[in-house]
Amino acid sequence: VKRYEITEVTPDRHIAEAMDKQAAAERHRREKVLEAEGEKQKATLESEGMKIKLQNESEGMLIKVQNEAEAEKTKLLLEAEGTSKAMILKAQAQAEAIKLIADRLQEAGGADAARLKLAGDYAEMYGEMGKASNTMLFQQNPGDVNALLAQAAAAFDAGKGGK
Repeated sequence: VKRYEITEVTPDRHIAEAMDKQAAAERHRREKVLEAEGEKQKATLESEGMKIKLQNESEGMLIKVQNEAEAEKTKLLLEAEGTSKAMILKAQAQAEAIKLIADRLQEAGGADAARLKLAGDYAEMYGEMGKASNTMLFQQNPGDVNALLAQAAAAFDAGKGGK
């Protein structure tokens, strides 16, 4: 006999049960492997998504901070420029006023007008001090207008002599 043809093999009941259990265990193992791979892929994708989200938020915050800093810088520069121009204009106006006063002082009666203006300013200063406080210190004779004018004139002459 050289060849045999087996058409049906019927294993023993115990062997059939063992084979069924082995096949079920293999299916169960493959199911667990596929589940684990799915969980792993899910965790990886969630992690990458969170990473990208945090990176985008961080970049957004950086851009926001940079924009705010640039806006503050521009604001400060513009304010400084405005203050500088205002100071220059004020200094120019004061220089013109001083030149005008100096020219007027050289005219006839200019010194007398300056003395009168100083005396008026001096009296006005005492009035302002009286509004601000209920205690004031006066010179020896504050009611003497002539002494007040003389004191203002002395201050003017002292300033004039300092040239």
